[in-house]
Amino acid sequence: MPLDLRRISHSVRRFLIPVGIVAATVAGVTLLSSRRAPEVYQATSSMVAARSDTGNTVINNALVTAPTLPTGALQEALGSPEVLRDIQNRLNAAPLGQAEQLDLRRRLLRNAQPDGPRSLKLVSRLDEQRTGVYEVLARAATPAAARAFADATVTALMAWDTQRATDSVTRARESVERRISALDTRLNGTNQSGRADQLDLRAQLVRDREQLRVLEQAAVGSLTRVGTAQLPTEPVSPTPMRDALVAGLLSVMLLLPVVVVLDLSRRRVNLIEDLDALDLPLTVLPRFKRTVLGGGLGPALRHAQVQQQAASLRVGVWAQLPGPQLRVVAVSGLRRGDGASTVAALLAAALAEWGSRVLLIDTDPLGAGQAGLWRARTEAATHPVAVAPRVDLWRQPSLPRLSVEPRKLEALQAEWAQQYEFVILDCPPAGEIADTLLLMARASGVLLVTAPGTASQDNLLRALEQVRLVAARVMGVVMNRGPVSARPAARRGVDVAAWAAGDAATPEVAPTEALSRLP
Repeated sequence: MPLDLRRISHSVRRFLIPVGIVAATVAGVTLLSSRRAPEVYQATSSMVAARSDTGNTVINNALVTAPTLPTGALQEALGSPEVLRDIQNRLNAAPLGQAEQLDLRRRLLRNAQPDGPRSLKLVSRLDEQRTGVYEVLARAATPAAARAFADATVTALMAWDTQRATDSVTRARESVERRISALDTRLNGTNQSGRADQLDLRAQLVRDREQLRVLEQAAVGSLTRVGTAQLPTEPVSPTPMRDALVAGLLSVMLLLPVVVVLDLSRRRVNLIEDLDALDLPLTVLPRFKRTVLGGGLGPALRHAQVQQQAASLRVGVWAQLPGPQLRVVAVSGLRRGDGASTVAALLAAALAEWGSRVLLIDTDPLGAGQAGLWRARTEAATHPVAVAPRVDLWRQPSLPRLSVEPRKLEALQAEWAQQYEFVILDCPPAGEIADTLLLMARASGVLLVTAPGTASQDNLLRALEQVRLVAARVMGVVMNRGPVSARPAARRGVDVAAWAAGDAATPEVAPTEALSRLP
């Protein structure tokens, strides 16, 4: 299945702010925890690895030098129990406090574990002949402990390297001593005629043994210390800002792909194309700026963008419900927060602007959204309250109960028909309050409102099935806060021809041109 880059881009934009908030929270927690972490200091001590051949015959004959270290040998030695034990013994003799000694002992134990944190690190910069510089990086809780740690490690590694040279001489000496011992045994059982030659051989072996003992003392390794470690002045960790930045970036990199994949797998209604398969009339309302609707619906209607979108709704309703009898339009969102109350208010205002008398009824028992939009007080009103020219608002959450009593409802509709041409029912989502379906069944038409990303295509199909089960007429779907620019200019706002014909045909003219042609 090919990737839909538009859908992926929309999902990324939709979840970027929530993921950013989560990443900022993770970064903040990391920042606080990093600031509370104990300080760690790092000291560095260096060694030079040189070739054993000095070029001087006298020196070469007088010294036994360890061969050049093979690749990785010094790193393996650093993790060996013998070297670690030597480091610990040297640290025990260092002028450190008890707490520092305990901390270094723990760090050595963790360093010996294969998957443990590393307080000792060996860095090499060598050439092709395996000569160059080795650096030992040692970390501890105090500057003095870090310096002692680095120096003790370098000393232990150099002792291990020197022992490599000593071991070969020691083995040779031990071999000579075994020959002397064997010769002494033979001398005890030899007569006087054969003892002279054996005594000469023994004397030569003794001279060889003494020479080897001297060479043992003169054995040197291939490593030379550059200098003692410097006392660190600044801690290398914690680094709160860097840790927080890394944690935040990792959170975004891990969370954003996950939520985008989950969003795409749920087949949410994000784009206009997601509604095309429903074969229903469609209008799209863009996302208005907060300052546009922040002062209420009255001031908002003076904005050209709001007027244009309200006119689009009016054209669609007039095209499907030409009159002249009373027309009742039920407006309901798939979920709370989709903007059904705003759509109902815009429709009422647009119809009134065209000269129709409109009754807007807020039937939601859980809120008074219309009162907030019109800046009106309708809680205690027992009759409709005028909120704009030719627009009356009535909060009546008990209206669904009247729909099950045909006589009362017919009397009420007859009363409405004498005063109004349109009745707009602002209904709660039918999936939350089933009484909404009763109102839809008595309405002339139903407008379903959704918003990008709030409902899946399955939710929309289920809502349409519920509406059609009560034999209600679905006039169309309104995508609130939708991506209007995703469509060509001729299809933005409302598909006028589609509203009139009851299908998803593409109009031949823009909504404003169609408006002037209607009676």
